Amino acid sequence: MAGVLYVLEDFVAGFFSSLFTARRTEAELLADVVLMTALADGHLSETERDGLAQAMRESDELAGLSWEKLLARAEVLAVDAPLFFDARRDVQKHLLDPFKRRQSISLAAKIVGADRPLAEEEQAILLSLAESLAIPEREARALLDEAAEAGQGRFLRIPFNNPRDGADSTIFDAIAAATDAPTLAALLFKPRAIRSAITLLAEGGTLAAVGERMTLGVHHLRIDGTITQGERKWLLRCIARDEALHADERTVLKMLVEQLQPESKLVIVHEDALTASDEAFLDGLDPARVLRLALS
Repeated sequence: MAGVLYVLEDFVAGFFSSLFTARRTEAELLADVVLMTALADGHLSETERDGLAQAMRESDELAGLSWEKLLARAEVLAVDAPLFFDARRDVQKHLLDPFKRRQSISLAAKIVGADRPLAEEEQAILLSLAESLAIPEREARALLDEAAEAGQGRFLRIPFNNPRDGADSTIFDAIAAATDAPTLAALLFKPRAIRSAITLLAEGGTLAAVGERMTLGVHHLRIDGTITQGERKWLLRCIARDEALHADERTVLKMLVEQLQPESKLVIVHEDALTASDEAFLDGLDPARVLRLALS
């Protein structure tokens, strides 16, 4: 009788498990392969998060995924690193299309190894996954080599807006010191964004400050532009194409928003779609105190 109960328990558990995994989408399974590779050391780095956010924004394969759910999934998978027994089984069982299986290996290699060669443990996980997906080793290694040649850029984070940068330089100093084209373009976007914000939000308002470094307790924060109109105040953070907020900047911006007076707002002026991580961050702030202004 006890044996029958054990068999029944296993059947019920397997039945509900299959129901749960059957609901997982193809994009979620592809994301699992990427996450398992990125979590080879049990930790999802900032650059690896950038790669995921970039892929979510630019690739059809990961379209429709929620950034919050992706990060939550990463936390679950990290507990099972580096074996990922359940996730490996789900991918093997439900990702059946041979093309999609190869695409998962290629996508993971491109995202995780975008700005550096894949680490030995990352390659090992991908080759092991490829074997479980019936991809011959020679073909799997070719996919990794192709991904290494293709590469993919990370988001730009300029020193001017880094809360850890203690320099009290002006935006003009930063422009003069810029050593690469993307940083220079991001800095030059700020004056245009500020002018547009004045026109769209506060016609007749006053530009009170540009590139001001604020202090909140022991933290620092660069505000790209401050516009005033009577008692109202708009604090601007101008985000250029392919730029992202610094991780520390998000922390201090959250503190700033919580301390804003009712008549003041944080305004995110952005040139292109925001990164998935920045979108998720802004969605978590008080919408009554935060505005988003998209410029083409």
